[in-house]
Amino acid sequence: MDVKLYTRITEQPADLDRWAVLFDWLAEHDDPRVHFARDMMNAALAPLVPHSLAALQLRGLSLPGPRVLGPIMSDAHHTLALWRLGYLHTVQLDAMHAGVIETSLRKLLAHPSGSLLERLSLRPAPEMSAGLEALTEVPMAGLRELFVGPYNERAVTSTSVDLEPLWDHVSRLVVLTVRGHRMRLGEVRAPYLERLVLQGPFEGWPYFPEEGCPRLRELVVDLGVASEAMHSWSDAWLPFERVTLTSLTLENAYGAHGLVGALSMTANVQSLRKLVLPQSDLADVDVLLGHLAAFENLEVLKLGVPHPHLDVSSLVEGASKLGIQVHSQR
Repeated sequence: MDVKLYTRITEQPADLDRWAVLFDWLAEHDDPRVHFARDMMNAALAPLVPHSLAALQLRGLSLPGPRVLGPIMSDAHHTLALWRLGYLHTVQLDAMHAGVIETSLRKLLAHPSGSLLERLSLRPAPEMSAGLEALTEVPMAGLRELFVGPYNERAVTSTSVDLEPLWDHVSRLVVLTVRGHRMRLGEVRAPYLERLVLQGPFEGWPYFPEEGCPRLRELVVDLGVASEAMHSWSDAWLPFERVTLTSLTLENAYGAHGLVGALSMTANVQSLRKLVLPQSDLADVDVLLGHLAAFENLEVLKLGVPHPHLDVSSLVEGASKLGIQVHSQR
């Protein structure tokens, strides 16, 4: 395969003309995927279809043979796969046994149908490896979304996830979610990253170099498990002082007035438009309002109110005068 054809598609995956050039190449090389892909396009299907052969047959499509599908994910406990124009677009791998995700990933990345993968979800059983090492063996220029979290969504595992070696291999990553694992981000180099969700303990603070994440606008962090070394709200914000956000969600951020005060001393005081604090104690509403006044462009404040009897009317009224809508959930 001419790498340039894949590169052009990963740059503009919605451009069907670029796909047509790829189909011509497949036809010239007698690749059976061309019939599958062209049938999908000619049938005017939605961009994504399930991998089920029965579902494809019901739609009147040519069934892809073994050379198309290949034994790419037969070892996984559960697999979700969606196709786009003859190539895998979305894959979710759930694994209950050690080594399964690594094996399945290597099969997937070695197979031509996985060359343009855009969304990948890895959900190992607790205490099992997420298999990220396999992602560093092949550049994944098309990958836009990556989720890493335990098979049981409520589980918290002591397994470590080292993300630093990944940055050079997922150069176009837009959304990254890490949940339930101890994580090491190292120096974050993700020029296309727009949304970052970190819901697990850090093994050392991440570092965002200048222009390391110029597009990062939405951040979700669980401060309750972020770091055992956090002694103040200033410490909590330190790793992210070089990013410019429009939306910030901080879970388990008790002491809302102290947190907002620390935020008001950063560059995000100018850019932030939405602040979400799912857990908050509202210890001092007047102090909180004083800090909120510093946020010139803040439009929405969402708060989780822990006590049913807690009166938030003064906060709502005060924030309204600042042009900020307050949404509270008990």
